[in-house]
Amino acid sequence: MNKHRYAVALRILFHMPVTWIETPPNMGLMEDLRLYCLYEAHYNIVMKRKDYRMASQPAKEQQSIYNFTVKDAKGNDVDLSTYKGKVLLIVNVASKCGMTNSNYTELNQLYEKYKEQGLEILAFPCNQFGEEEPGSNDQIVEFVCTRFKSEFPIFDKIEVNGENTAPVYKFLKSGKWGIIGDDIQWNFAKFLVDKDGQAVDRYYPTTSPLTIEHDIKKLLGVSE
Repeated sequence: MNKHRYAVALRILFHMPVTWIETPPNMGLMEDLRLYCLYEAHYNIVMKRKDYRMASQPAKEQQSIYNFTVKDAKGNDVDLSTYKGKVLLIVNVASKCGMTNSNYTELNQLYEKYKEQGLEILAFPCNQFGEEEPGSNDQIVEFVCTRFKSEFPIFDKIEVNGENTAPVYKFLKSGKWGIIGDDIQWNFAKFLVDKDGQAVDRYYPTTSPLTIEHDIKKLLGVSE
């Protein structure tokens, strides 16, 4: 490398003026410059490859309720993506709870009123709270359909807390729910899921279904 080319290289790499070069270049500095140039070339190649790989990878899809498959009361798989575009009210239910009558009665009222506008109620029996859902799936369905005439679907009995928590409930509980915490407190806890499959509201077991009617109408786009 002659004096002029060396000066230009220094000016480009280190922003040094050409007039700084009055003597033949120091060989140690020349070696540093050579190594620096090699490093820069290698770095640029690596970064371009990294950028290409990142650009070629599809963006990670946000998880939603539609990613899950559950079982109905007969043991058949139900892909929850079949509910795309619906507003979902998901409830862990029990047949022998002190809140059974009021909750099923009001859930029926909500379903009858808004099912044509896109509301679906998904009921998941659970026996973890006071053993108040001890029956088989067939017994549970018969009880609900005979006593309450409920038309919304009853699914397979599951666990909503602990090591055996159903995956769909792990997803529902993963939101930032503040003072409610992670675990389900008792029978008839409620989750409201929007049309994009995201849990947007969570309610205590003691929350009356009819008191969340306003939130349901808002997600459905139903005017007051």
